[in-house]
Amino acid sequence: LTIKCGEVTSHNDSQIDPVTVNDWKNEPVHKWCPKQNSCNSTALCQPCKQRFLIIIATGRSGSTTLTHMLGSLPGVRMAGENDNALRRIFMVSNSRQKTTGFWFKKGAKGSIYSKQNGPWQHNPVPFQGLACAEQHFIEAIIPPALAADGDYRYSQPADGHILGFKTIRFLYELGGPNAIPEEDFNTYLKWFVNAFPCARIVINIRSDTKAQAQSQKNTFFRARNKIDVDEIGVDIEDQNQKYVGLAEHLGDRAYLLDSSKWTKNVTKFHGLIDWLGYSEECYFNHLLEYNAHHTYGANKNKAIYKHDKKCNYAGEHKPQ
Repeated sequence: LTIKCGEVTSHNDSQIDPVTVNDWKNEPVHKWCPKQNSCNSTALCQPCKQRFLIIIATGRSGSTTLTHMLGSLPGVRMAGENDNALRRIFMVSNSRQKTTGFWFKKGAKGSIYSKQNGPWQHNPVPFQGLACAEQHFIEAIIPPALAADGDYRYSQPADGHILGFKTIRFLYELGGPNAIPEEDFNTYLKWFVNAFPCARIVINIRSDTKAQAQSQKNTFFRARNKIDVDEIGVDIEDQNQKYVGLAEHLGDRAYLLDSSKWTKNVTKFHGLIDWLGYSEECYFNHLLEYNAHHTYGANKNKAIYKHDKKCNYAGEHKPQ
């Protein structure tokens, strides 16, 4: 897999309706948003309004522990796996853009000022016009806790919640029955950063692939006794290479972690906390532990992490 997402090409200013679209460069953008993001705010959608924290990881790399620990930070609401919801959303969005009859931007030389007529008629869809609908789906499956009366209550901090989740399936299904063809993966990445422009991505790998392979065999492949641990290890090493490349190409959007290091030394989290923009009072002094033995298995030190009362989102994002 060759990842070429590098820089995200900004929208063509000549295609922006000055009556309905504000120049995102002149709008206040939250400090959480990566510097290289692209925000095309319209009356239909303000794609940078909601902040996200997404964990992309390999299986049995400590991603569940990482999810719970980051979910303890003030203003952060984290969820676990969602069966690769990102990919399903992409498939819906991409199918509209690839359908010849639909046409997002129909008109002379691609002008967005002309509506699509005929049996597929609709008004032109602006760049990032679907981003809010795509984000709302994720928000809907990460609801707040139910209140005592059985209803939902949004007790948001002054600057709003940061919504997040983890996925070990971002690359996992490549080559599977419903996989994204490798030649389309660059399209997927471009969609991803445009649909979630105000997202910070934590990429978590496990450099001790031998131990990880054995853990995957014991957890994911318990019913398949003949599967070779070395074969699993080769696959993990391949995924690690792709994720390291993904982190490099996502630039300041991404932070690369190695669980073989942070599970042995919790201070390895300090750099991540700085990069996220939280104060030093948010540094972890001990490790939580979830799914240590196998999925849904018994856990040691399973608890909600309690930070110092001075722990807060400072907004000063330090580079990795």
